[in-house]
Amino acid sequence: MGIPTTVLNEELLRLDNQAKSGSAGSTGPLLANVLSSQLFSWNTLSSSMPGVGVSTGLVNPAPCFIGIANGYGMNTQSTLGSTVGGSFRTGGVSTMSQPPVVYYNVGVAPLASTMTTATTATTATTATIATTTTTNAYNNIHLQSFRECSTGTIRRNNDVSSNAYLLSKTQDGCQLIQERLSDMAHFGQIYNELSEQISSLMMDNFGHRVVETMFSQASDLQKLNMLQLIEADIGEIACNKQGSFSIQSLMDAFTTTDQWDQFTKMLQSDTKKIALNNCGHFIILRYLQRCKYPRTRFVYKAVINAFLDFATDHYGLRVIKEILRVGGSMEELITFYNTVIKHTTTLVENQYGNYVVQDVLEVAPRVVTDGIKEKMFGKFVRYSKSKFSSNVVEKCLKHSQDESKKDIHHCYKDWSAAIIRELCGKAGELIGDKYGNYCLQTALQVATLNVSLLDEFMHSCHPHLEHLRENVKTKWTKLFNTAIAKNREAQAQAELKSL
Repeated sequence: MGIPTTVLNEELLRLDNQAKSGSAGSTGPLLANVLSSQLFSWNTLSSSMPGVGVSTGLVNPAPCFIGIANGYGMNTQSTLGSTVGGSFRTGGVSTMSQPPVVYYNVGVAPLASTMTTATTATTATTATIATTTTTNAYNNIHLQSFRECSTGTIRRNNDVSSNAYLLSKTQDGCQLIQERLSDMAHFGQIYNELSEQISSLMMDNFGHRVVETMFSQASDLQKLNMLQLIEADIGEIACNKQGSFSIQSLMDAFTTTDQWDQFTKMLQSDTKKIALNNCGHFIILRYLQRCKYPRTRFVYKAVINAFLDFATDHYGLRVIKEILRVGGSMEELITFYNTVIKHTTTLVENQYGNYVVQDVLEVAPRVVTDGIKEKMFGKFVRYSKSKFSSNVVEKCLKHSQDESKKDIHHCYKDWSAAIIRELCGKAGELIGDKYGNYCLQTALQVATLNVSLLDEFMHSCHPHLEHLRENVKTKWTKLFNTAIAKNREAQAQAELKSL
């Protein structure tokens, strides 16, 4: 077991008070407890190998203790050695430089000095025990050490100078910094200290909260400056989970056109990377929802320039769906629609691309939808037997039926009849296919209101029922009977209207 945090904190406070009163005190009991608690990984050599030291790393260092042992703000090597073979003083801690008297508002000079005397040990076996630890203290003195001792001390002393960055990356510390940011007396100091670390903090589990609070409290000019400071890292931040949330939070706090212009410029630098990322694409979606054309033009250009990359990607598909929802200029839409037509044969068989085609069929003008169907014409049977493209075939059938109802003057090609006749030509292949049979069922529904088309369909499919399993044959027989009944009902209603 390690030393309880409360014990270490009490020891720190005791030593701090001793430092203030001028007495060094003794840490013999604490150090003995540290050693007995196995805070270090020891290697004991046999008596036949006296005087040999073994280097090892720390194992589960206790909060605060490791920070104090290596808290000099530089690369420091500490060695704790002990040659045991009688009753004598052991070797202690040696450093490349003297530790500071105060370690982040906690007096530690007494502890550092008394550690050089350690304790007395006696044993019957001669051995050498040594441990060497080399760390970069600036990068490692946070988390537990701040959470358990420094934050409480800083709260008492009401001082966060030089500690804001490390505190922002801990749970208690980030709450403290957020409290200080609400006080304008501290805001300027914290803003200046953290301004060069904003990118790093935005990707931290706790630090992103500090950045969001600081941004919400900042002036318009300071907000613009913060955006400029993270511009070079926007791609990395946006593709990070915490970074993505943080950027979206900043977007909600924009207050000027200049801030939106700067943010737009930032997104333009790495649009594709951000849009195709599982975290980053949320930023593009939020941007499309918040901004209007022509500010969003760069998103259209990015999609068109790498269309297949977007259309065949899970996150790219979501961006395309949002583009179709919010719309754009006629020029951009025409370019987009032409690109879809160009790549139709690739898209319909892709697990994501098929949804792009289906969505375009829903919103595009007839000249575009006819272009898509023309690209698929002659391949509807093949597409009907594929998992993804069969969905597009069914969509084309239903869409064509709706278009036929609007075309009262019969100015356009009857795509319903064209597709159904193509499918009926291979009814024997499709009626037993696990995907094709659904396309045939949809074709039957579309043909129901057209007497001649229904007759053609039944004439093509009925001979193949004998080759189906009994349950499947029964199912198709019911479908035929239902279609015939609906057709007769529709004819009766049409006759009544004509009277």
